[in-house]
Amino acid sequence: MDQDDEIAAAAAAYIVLSAKKKKRKHKCWVKPSLCDRSEYGGMHLLNVLKKDDVYIGNNKNNGSVKNFLRMSSTDFEWLLCQIAPKIQKEDTNYRQAISPMERLLLTLRFLATGDSYHSLMYLFKISVSSISRIIPEVCKVIAEVLKDKLKVSRYLGRYTAFQSNDIM
Repeated sequence: MDQDDEIAAAAAAYIVLSAKKKKRKHKCWVKPSLCDRSEYGGMHLLNVLKKDDVYIGNNKNNGSVKNFLRMSSTDFEWLLCQIAPKIQKEDTNYRQAISPMERLLLTLRFLATGDSYHSLMYLFKISVSSISRIIPEVCKVIAEVLKDKLKVSRYLGRYTAFQSNDIM
């Protein structure tokens, strides 16, 4: 019996150890296609567009940048300075935060084109779940910063009242 107990204990230990080895591998945090954001993301594209404007002598009109963002480089830089402290996130030990410039670029491109989040994911190399958090957050901050600088139509109240009475 003594030897049978030892065999049973060894078999139990083997089962426990082999079960621990079969744990699932940890899933990757980021899709491989999104890993090269620093090389091929929105920041890289903006830098290329700025170089294009300088190369063709269109630096004052910001042709490529203005076409991409629907805003001049100067206006973009001003807006970035206004909202950057409010949209800045901290880096962690595991990953680098998406910079305020990338957040603003992403939001302005969405507002300028109405592209889907999936399309923006491939352009900026940022996941759809992150995009779905970033765009509303940045829009809210832009509205807060620019509320005193924007003129809202006096007919807006009538328009919203008309909408609320119009039931489908």
